Amino acid sequence: MSRGRGAGLVRHLHQLADAGVPQQKGPDASGAELTRNPAGLASALKKIEMDALPTESIKRGAAHLCIADPLGRKMDLREGFVADLFATHPPMPRRISKLMQMAYQASPAPTAS
Repeated sequence: MSRGRGAGLVRHLHQLADAGVPQQKGPDASGAELTRNPAGLASALKKIEMDALPTESIKRGAAHLCIADPLGRKMDLREGFVADLFATHPPMPRRISKLMQMAYQASPAPTAS
């Protein structure tokens, strides 16, 4: 099977799996609803994402339990695509963007004085 056909097959299987699962509110939306502070959650995710230093107290075997890679590894776009297929959460920039949109929508409209 050629590489292009394999990627197409994986993408098709992923779409079929998504079609069978009803859309649920994501964990970020639930957290924003619970805390009523989507901007604060976005800020926390930005801090986690920007921390580039590896965490020595977390070993490789437990790294999958963390929000971001504690080993300091960065993925390029190709690795990110494969990782996204099996990810339980959207990529961090997308999560931050959605939380900031929630914060903007939740902010009160300016009143005319």
